[in-house]
Amino acid sequence: MQFDTLSWVWDAISLEYLNLEYNGIYGPFPARLGNLSSLQVLQLSGNHLKGMIPDTLTSLCSLRIFELARNDVQGDMAEFIDRLPRCSWIQLQVLHLGHNNINGSLPDWISDMTSLSILDLSFNRLTGALTTSISTLSNLTNLNLGYNQMDGLITQDHFSKLTELQELHLSANFFTMDLNSDWIPPFRLQSLGLGSCRIGPGIPRWLKSQRNISSLYLSDVGIAHTLPDWFWTVFTNAEVLDLSHNNISGTLPATLGKMHTNFLDLSSNQFSGSVPQLPQEISVLDLSRNSLSGPLPLNVISPICIESLYLFENHFTGTIPASLCEMKSLTLLDIGNNMITGQLPRCSENMASNLGMAPSNTPSPDSDSSTGMPLSMSIKTLRLDNNGLSDEFPLLLQNCPELTFIDLGQNKFFGSIPAWIGQKLPQLKFLRLRSNMFSGYIPTQLRGLRHLQYLDLAHNNLSGTIPRSLLNMDGVAKTTELATQDNPSNTSKDIAAVDEDQDPGSYEYGMIDSIYVLPLFRDVSRHLLVLYTKRCLDTSPSQT
Repeated sequence: MQFDTLSWVWDAISLEYLNLEYNGIYGPFPARLGNLSSLQVLQLSGNHLKGMIPDTLTSLCSLRIFELARNDVQGDMAEFIDRLPRCSWIQLQVLHLGHNNINGSLPDWISDMTSLSILDLSFNRLTGALTTSISTLSNLTNLNLGYNQMDGLITQDHFSKLTELQELHLSANFFTMDLNSDWIPPFRLQSLGLGSCRIGPGIPRWLKSQRNISSLYLSDVGIAHTLPDWFWTVFTNAEVLDLSHNNISGTLPATLGKMHTNFLDLSSNQFSGSVPQLPQEISVLDLSRNSLSGPLPLNVISPICIESLYLFENHFTGTIPASLCEMKSLTLLDIGNNMITGQLPRCSENMASNLGMAPSNTPSPDSDSSTGMPLSMSIKTLRLDNNGLSDEFPLLLQNCPELTFIDLGQNKFFGSIPAWIGQKLPQLKFLRLRSNMFSGYIPTQLRGLRHLQYLDLAHNNLSGTIPRSLLNMDGVAKTTELATQDNPSNTSKDIAAVDEDQDPGSYEYGMIDSIYVLPLFRDVSRHLLVLYTKRCLDTSPSQT
């Protein structure tokens, strides 16, 4: 709706509080906003308002809170502030303009808004250096300039009077932190985001005084040293620690298990050695792209808390421990590109052992082992690719009905592709079994995967016919690429009849080498089925 439909608002001249957040209001800002001279709180976030605020707000002298986040406010930052009622500058407490299209730089006269406690200009297109006049806002508790295009030096002069500051977010800009090594901040932060700013090569010592921080974001800040011992002690109570995309070396601390972190991202660094006991409250752990070794860090004190584990591209060895079975809240497990061997755990068998039960000799179709005990796991994404796993298709997965992504490629899985995939995994969108030792026929029950968008069975020992039903799957465009008829197979076992406009057997091919269902370039809403044989060249679509 447009503001014009709210005619009753303009007559409410005694109105002090107006909240129209997330109401689908669109169009320009009405000039009649200036009629609401008693207004103290104006909240318009989450709409589709466009353009610059009107220059008719001069009578809103009581305005204390002005929130316009998540709209399409456009224009220069200096002009925006100049259009705010000057008579309200000294008492304005909250200015929230995040997620708009405001450009320009923050003017020096921001210092006149001496009562500001929250200034959020994140996710705009601001440029230039941060004015040092920001330091005069002594009541400021929250300063968020993240995700703009600002640059220049940040010195202690910017913070000299910010004694009340609790949240500071400057991430995703081009700032360089130029702070004296012996600087002691006047504030005690609870949340700090400096991602993509330059603070390295070492961890700045002024962080040693920030023991109240619960969220620390230091991704891609140029740290190239080992972390000092005090770092893990100071931030032992931090709930969020993000040190990803640096060049941090050394080992993880033995005290890691005593921390209270529930989100820990140390990905894309140079950490080495084994992983000690994990924090007992950990929910999301990302240790990917390091040089860590030893067994997989899955033996946690509170496995029920784990939701996401990113462990790919390390040097982990050994097998997948049975503790995986206890992670009932786990939605993502990625251990690709390691050196894991053996089989996936038999979770029902492990459960029976924990309960002191003897396994039954009669397998159940609803369980993953001979115990007949049903399981229910929450995994949605499973990546085990490029390891040394050797097993039949994991029966554990039939009790993961929410699975959307499976990658077992580049392992030593063998046996047949089970027919139950089409029934037990109804949400599956991505299935990659490339470069294993699967054999036998492609089950026609794969037709039940109505959401399937990517299917890769390349480089296995599959044989027989490619089910015609694969060409009629809901997520697949009716397009096939086939080699010319050449060298027909000598045995019916090796025949693949796939052209949907011909009778079965009208085209003959050698042993099936691969089957793809993959997105068409520039059009992710349609998908392409590509079939290869050992006698065919690679005919996959060129992404040009």
